[in-house]
Amino acid sequence: MYTLTAIQAEGLQRLITRIRAPIALRWLLMLSVTYAALISLPPPVRFYGTGLDPSWVLGLNWARAAGLVAGRDIVFAYGPLGYLAFPEPGSGAPFLALAGRLGLYLISISAMYRLAWIMPSKIAAFWTALILALGVVLDGQPEESQVIIAIIAVALLVLVDRSHWRFTELSLLGFLAGLAFLIKLNHGIEGIALFLTVLAVVALQNWPMDRRSKRRLIAVAGLLPLSIAVLFLASTGNLLALGPYVQNGWQIVSGYSETMGLPGPLWQAALAMATFAATFAVVLVAAGDLRTLLPGLGPALITAFFVFKHAMVRQDGHAPSFHIKFALSLLFLLVCARLPRDRRLILILQLFSIVMAYAISVEKYPGFDSQVTDRLQLREAPGRLSAFLHWRATWDHVDAQYHAARAKLRLPDRFHQLIQGGSVDAVPWEVDVVRANGWKWQPRPVFQSYSAYTPPLDRLNAEHLESGSTSRFVLLSFSAIDGRHPFLETPLSWRALLDRYDLSLASSSWFLLQHRNDSRYGPPAPVAHSMAHWDEEVSVPQADGLLMMGPHIGPSLSGEVTSLLFRSAAVYMEGTFSSGRRVRWRCVPANLATGFLIRPFPQDLGELRELFLPDPAGPTQDRIQSVRFHAEKPGEFAAEIPVEWSRLPLRTMPAANAVSTRYPFSKASLTPLWLPSDRPPRPTNAQIHVQRNWIEAIPENDDPQLLFDIGPALGKFNTLIVRARFQKTDRIDAFFGIQVDGRGVNAMVPTANQWVDVYLNMSQNLFWKEEHGTMLRFDPVSSAGPGTTAYIAGIWGSPEMAPAAWPDVQFYPVTPSEIPPR
Repeated sequence: MYTLTAIQAEGLQRLITRIRAPIALRWLLMLSVTYAALISLPPPVRFYGTGLDPSWVLGLNWARAAGLVAGRDIVFAYGPLGYLAFPEPGSGAPFLALAGRLGLYLISISAMYRLAWIMPSKIAAFWTALILALGVVLDGQPEESQVIIAIIAVALLVLVDRSHWRFTELSLLGFLAGLAFLIKLNHGIEGIALFLTVLAVVALQNWPMDRRSKRRLIAVAGLLPLSIAVLFLASTGNLLALGPYVQNGWQIVSGYSETMGLPGPLWQAALAMATFAATFAVVLVAAGDLRTLLPGLGPALITAFFVFKHAMVRQDGHAPSFHIKFALSLLFLLVCARLPRDRRLILILQLFSIVMAYAISVEKYPGFDSQVTDRLQLREAPGRLSAFLHWRATWDHVDAQYHAARAKLRLPDRFHQLIQGGSVDAVPWEVDVVRANGWKWQPRPVFQSYSAYTPPLDRLNAEHLESGSTSRFVLLSFSAIDGRHPFLETPLSWRALLDRYDLSLASSSWFLLQHRNDSRYGPPAPVAHSMAHWDEEVSVPQADGLLMMGPHIGPSLSGEVTSLLFRSAAVYMEGTFSSGRRVRWRCVPANLATGFLIRPFPQDLGELRELFLPDPAGPTQDRIQSVRFHAEKPGEFAAEIPVEWSRLPLRTMPAANAVSTRYPFSKASLTPLWLPSDRPPRPTNAQIHVQRNWIEAIPENDDPQLLFDIGPALGKFNTLIVRARFQKTDRIDAFFGIQVDGRGVNAMVPTANQWVDVYLNMSQNLFWKEEHGTMLRFDPVSSAGPGTTAYIAGIWGSPEMAPAAWPDVQFYPVTPSEIPPR
């Protein structure tokens, strides 16, 4: 029998050890990848609250449930599958949301396992899996990045794998790029750029190629447009809308940097630029084998560029994620590196980015450090796994949270009585209020006004508002983002809104507009042309009627380059009114050339109401006299600003719409509610002196209050008239009921030292009918109060109701014969 010698046995044992060691190392690596997979579990569907961002999340999901077609009916930064990134019960598709969330996750971790198994350097494989996982853990907004994480993971796999599976993986990459294009436009462009770059790398590495390989490569390339077409048809049911989706999507993408720029701390931008430039400079100069890094250089640069743009255009919530996503981009170099020194160099650069990502995110997001600790210690993993395993219960729980939060957004019954079963649009963005009140949503295409970044998008909304397919009602609030004025954001849409809608109901926060069949205005009529320059005062022509201003603000060459590589500088319009009041608002420069209303130029919802009056350009209002344009970096724009002035003529109002109520009321039609001979009001922060024909109210501070006990007769009247004389043109207020939370009206006194009848159109207040009470609180002045005197000669009531479009408060001079005698 053959027996092994001691030397032979020792050699055999060494051979077995060498064979088993790589296998053991691989399985140990698999365990590490499993840990990475657990810490990178995506968040399940969750509650986002109410407000601006939750409204567009709801809009994406509601559009899917309502069958609205992306590109035609809905235009936004997210596409027809955008609800997969931010699932919400409004979609009515719980299991599609689950499939999308888990599908992308499973693709990512499958690529991680495959990379760990086939990469020659197991240290690099472990680090790649860890970075992919940290790309989720250290990202403050992981939902929107999930599809890009999957694309990066598969692209890395294609660069590493040289087996027959490579073309299959490349096909999957093309499919994911098409999917990303229908989830979010900029992610789709990034995914397509990565796919084409990796496809070119594969072609070069396999060159020269035989006929069979060429056919396979062409087939894989064709999978991208095929995926886009098939997925778009499946998600919308209308392949013809793909063209408008691409066209309008390009407007969204091209206008974002110029319109949505929001600077943050300078050091964040400087650090990001320095990190980007220094990292690639170090790699190019210090790499030991640059040739082996070249296949990953293109994908790394593409990913890093998109990361930089995403983080630095709007620094408010995006900047903290730059460094961890930048570390992800360097994985393309790491998986291509062959020399240990090159891998160490890239690893050090990534470590720096990880440390910066953690430090900046901890500063930005309260409690972020404890969240990261919980993720790394696997404390969150069981809860997330349970949420996915019991998906229906998770979905229903989030739905209940939304119902509870939106219950607070329900509007008074008067809104419902008018709307009944009519369709409603929300301007500028309050989709959640429409949902909370159970109304039928019929939005304009760019359903969040701030997203109409370019004139074609603004025109798309305007044409919809002027068409027969627009909603019957519009719920309107006078709001905008980033310190913009609504008229300077989407001027065409606002002109269409004012032209084709009437004011039916008004509250302190909302207008309810109703669609009209005929136009209120005629075509704009040219008035004058002028030339403006930056920071130069421009006089507004004193033309009659409604005046429009159309400044043409164009970018310079340096501005176009800056917009492409970084972000555009903000542009502001500063205005001076005839009263001396000065305002400053941010603009959307490209949209201004179409012409915006400059006279009147309302500053809030109350001032907007006059544009629905029979004579919106009456002579008594405070009018803007001059404007000037200011840019943070004027060198990014052309030095000269051509301005076109035009008049917007008001068509003759049909007889059916004419106001029948005559103002001011005759004295014989009024019911006295309080006279100087009655019990004086109870003062707070004021002194009262009773005279024969009036009382004198002398404020002690800037919050004087006079409480008149009218009695139960107060609620019988729709209009209250206070005859008064004020020594200052200051703000006045009138309150009723609980005297807070919108139970009141206010206005600015137009003339000092003159007796006026102050018409308080109380019936326009939503709470008046049910909560009028018995007491009227009248605040005769505010900040200018100390040292002045207000005179009050009586309070009367009238059952007449002012039209909804009229202001809450109106002032009429008292005729000489009715001025109280001294």
